Amino acid sequence: MDITTGLVTKALSGKLLDLSGKVLASAQGGQVAAVPASHAASKRVQPVEVTLLSSAIAQHANDKNQPVHFFDWKPHKGLFPSGWKAESVEATSTH
Repeated sequence: MDITTGLVTKALSGKLLDLSGKVLASAQGGQVAAVPASHAASKRVQPVEVTLLSSAIAQHANDKNQPVHFFDWKPHKGLFPSGWKAESVEATSTH
């Protein structure tokens, strides 16, 4: 499961938008180089945490029209350990 989780998180990216849709900050998933402090988004615009959860799914064997059942939920590490990169002046600590 760790290999699968690593492949999934590596393929993910994140964007933080303001109410007008302007990109304030971005992040890359997986084990990538940390965002340099000089390019990091201010803590005031960063989410506290973004995580990945996975679960097993069971389907009714005799009645495929029944809803599936999710169980055995597993939390995984944070998705963006390298940090959030400021993409606009509003996301910098000097603004």
